[in-house]
Amino acid sequence: MKLIKLLALFTAYGTAFWACESDLKPELTNTVTLSVPQEDAPNTTSAPSVSPMLRPPSDEDQCESKLNYVAPNVIRRLTRSEYRNTARDLLGVELAELVDTFPPEEEVNGFDNQSKSLQVSALHVEEFMQASEKLAQVVVENFDEISPCVPMNEQAESCIEAFIRDFGFKAWRRPIVADEVEQMLSLYRQGVAGAKEDLAHPQAHLLGPIDPMSDGISLIASAFLQSPYFLYRVELGSEIIDSYNDQDERVAGTVKVLSDYEIASRLSYLLWRSMPDQTLFEAARNGELSSEAGLMAQAERMLLDPKSADGLWSFFEQWLAFDEIKDISKDPYVFPEYSEDLNHLFETEVRLFVEDVVFTQGDMRALFQSSQSFMNAELARHYARGGEGAKVSEDRLDESAEWAFNQDLSLDDEALRNARSSLPNGESFIKIELNPQRRSGLLTRGGVLALTTKPNMGDPVHRGIYIRERLLCTPLPPPPPDIVVVAPDPDPSLTTREQFKIHSSEPACEGCHKLVDPLGFGLERFDPVGRFRELENGQEINDQGEVVSTLDIDGTFHGSQELGERLANSEQVQRCVVLNLMRYAQGRSESAPEICDIDQLYGKYSSANYDFLTLLRAIIRSPSFSRLHFDKEDVSLNTALSEQGQ
Repeated sequence: MKLIKLLALFTAYGTAFWACESDLKPELTNTVTLSVPQEDAPNTTSAPSVSPMLRPPSDEDQCESKLNYVAPNVIRRLTRSEYRNTARDLLGVELAELVDTFPPEEEVNGFDNQSKSLQVSALHVEEFMQASEKLAQVVVENFDEISPCVPMNEQAESCIEAFIRDFGFKAWRRPIVADEVEQMLSLYRQGVAGAKEDLAHPQAHLLGPIDPMSDGISLIASAFLQSPYFLYRVELGSEIIDSYNDQDERVAGTVKVLSDYEIASRLSYLLWRSMPDQTLFEAARNGELSSEAGLMAQAERMLLDPKSADGLWSFFEQWLAFDEIKDISKDPYVFPEYSEDLNHLFETEVRLFVEDVVFTQGDMRALFQSSQSFMNAELARHYARGGEGAKVSEDRLDESAEWAFNQDLSLDDEALRNARSSLPNGESFIKIELNPQRRSGLLTRGGVLALTTKPNMGDPVHRGIYIRERLLCTPLPPPPPDIVVVAPDPDPSLTTREQFKIHSSEPACEGCHKLVDPLGFGLERFDPVGRFRELENGQEINDQGEVVSTLDIDGTFHGSQELGERLANSEQVQRCVVLNLMRYAQGRSESAPEICDIDQLYGKYSSANYDFLTLLRAIIRSPSFSRLHFDKEDVSLNTALSEQGQ
């Protein structure tokens, strides 16, 4: 029966997978580490320049003609998380381990949803087949709830046809045409016939329970879920709105408007990382998404759904590497009090902090300078064990300067106690105010501080790399091939700054280290597990830093607070936010002419006081969100498929 199923699938439906091929390797830049040169090694590393896409366009960019540029169309396969979410919403069943064996996506531009890396290997094909069979069994077991009707017997093909149209519409995220319905009905019949052959076999009792209808239903469900229309976000467009020959840096081709169903999928996978719900499907069926008013009405509705918090969190956790916090580990000999349970607390803190900035404060500058955060008692105890000398026990957290958020530290003890936040006293996280002279902004959150240091010591290099690459959008080149990559050994007689200053002073290392080390030095008052400290190894800490090679914030600074203020008010940093969200929303790298669209998005974002949701809405409203560009050679095939309803 297994062979019959496979033959039926390939005979009735053809090859079920499309592979995207590319000679370009993923642009991973997180492998930069501290390096020291071999003897007589030449200095071949040059300092990276600021990306042109982060600069305001000049007259030479000719934005009058390039605004609303439509980049070449890309095909995107569902990522592991999108597959899991889609299966959950399609079947109404949470299958937590469904995609655990799927090959992980390689990140490009820091994100897992970029078309360049979403290729399909033989392992993908095998895993997709096995997953489809598991999900098909769920369909059979829950057929009464999933199907619009219940067949009374194997002859009830009218009900099977209704199931094909209803289930196929949701799985493929578009209406099913007549030829496709007939293909699936044929597949159902083959499944029923194969099961009957098994029942007629003399040793059928060895095969276990056999039900022809269940086998037929399972076969068509599996076919739906192995189809490229399920595995990919297929976009063919509808109405042609522009045709052109070589001009505006575009090759000859055609611009088409997305169908309402295609727009619905773009919107749902951006905001929810999952398939459209019934309301969004109805809006697509009624043609409401073709207008800006209808599109934005659905976007606003979806942003109010709790699923949007999960969907948007995916952007932040990938852009800012929060998804790596869960894997932090520290040397138990150096930090015996550190437990990996803290990783979950760190993750919770940064997520609540980011969501508060996005949904409540509404100003992305607060991401870098807000002194508000979220803690429970266990996390607060961890922070209070830092260098400010607070008295901490398992059942009591004494008030300390860590929580004295009032900047007037000349207050007497009683006034200072009244100025402090209420401290958490249980497992629940509460919003608290911190001392802004000690902690303000994302870079002072324990998860980021612990993530960007080594297991046994501080690491201003990787803290600087984090700022340079994630926040300033300036990827660093790898060390030259003739340089040995090592790190200094911990020295209890020196501060971290002194150790790394010695280690990175070699001429072959200076080029990159001067870009990152001075940034990381501004966070030296925080130890490798995220706690504030006044001294390191009994010595005074120097947290003076310097920003170089940026568009607008070069210069020296003292400590994390001044660094956060510079980042918050940097146009380069805020344009980096725009660039990253655009890459995430469109699933691809930007094209050179899109400097004009990025500038227009930045203008709307900045005029709204850097409200992230305003930027998100502007991207949804932009023409590139609802249009497709096909190269000339793709147009004829695209037209043929559209005419066939495929």
